[in-house]
Amino acid sequence: MRKILAIDGGGIKGVFPAAFLSTLEDKTNGNIWEYFDLIAGTSTGGIIALALGLGFSAREILSLYEDNAERIFPKQKLGRLERFNPKKRIRGAFRQKYETDALAALLRGKIKGKLLGQSKTRVMILSTNLTDGSVYVFKTAHHERFSHDYLVPAEDIALATSAAPIFFKPHTMPSGQALVDGAMWGNNPSGFAAVEAAHVLGWPAEDIALLSLGCTQEPVPFGDLAGKNPGAVDWNFGVIDAFFAGQCSASEGIAQLIVNDRSGKRYQRYSPIVAPKLFTLDGIDKVQQLKGFGDSEARKANPAVQEVFLANKAERFEPFHKISN
Repeated sequence: MRKILAIDGGGIKGVFPAAFLSTLEDKTNGNIWEYFDLIAGTSTGGIIALALGLGFSAREILSLYEDNAERIFPKQKLGRLERFNPKKRIRGAFRQKYETDALAALLRGKIKGKLLGQSKTRVMILSTNLTDGSVYVFKTAHHERFSHDYLVPAEDIALATSAAPIFFKPHTMPSGQALVDGAMWGNNPSGFAAVEAAHVLGWPAEDIALLSLGCTQEPVPFGDLAGKNPGAVDWNFGVIDAFFAGQCSASEGIAQLIVNDRSGKRYQRYSPIVAPKLFTLDGIDKVQQLKGFGDSEARKANPAVQEVFLANKAERFEPFHKISN
């Protein structure tokens, strides 16, 4: 059985899949990454996927979120006079909400100069080319054609996939290319991971199992527009939610179609629906709640996940191109 792990984007809500994986990992013999043949991720899920590939335990990744949430998303405090200063209050309309320095320093300290080619398992990380809007996917050398990305610093890949518009500035790669968050086209990477498995790696559909983890989701806020003639005011930011919901649904459909498992065992998706605005991309005040929620959901899912994904470790990954010593 060839097993895939795919992790959605979601900012600080990445605590949920990190906690989910940490709880599963506690019941395994080793680290969770050892049980998967391919790990795909977008944005915060891309950071988790990279860290797993580089050998970090799920527990270490969860601690990274817990210990550094306030550094990554610092609370923006306005003084008494600044609250009435229009220039201060509309600052966010003209530049990104957060600086990238803290996240970059954190990744630099943890990754310690490692390259993608040092990943212990196959990894694919989704990003977006800001110049022309095209997809930009970083991949380990799990195919002979992939002879470039394995030499790219993992820190740069993490900053590129998580450069969410409005929140962080675009990330400029060592090559000079400006990249932004892969969530622009693939917040849920499961469908693309399934395509990679079947059509690039050539794994037979009946041998593929895919575990898809979201960062929780909310009821769609635009359902009441059906039967109306909505304009810009009616849609508001709901149009963005509509794009994300549609992409997620399409990606799930592609993954299910490729895996083609009527039993429901070889394709498992965990991203529970929660109350609107309960968790947000930068809602650091809910980190512990997300952690607890991830733990409780993993406990419920454990029997099904254990049976398919954690019964045996994956085969050792041997890349086509290796970093010379």
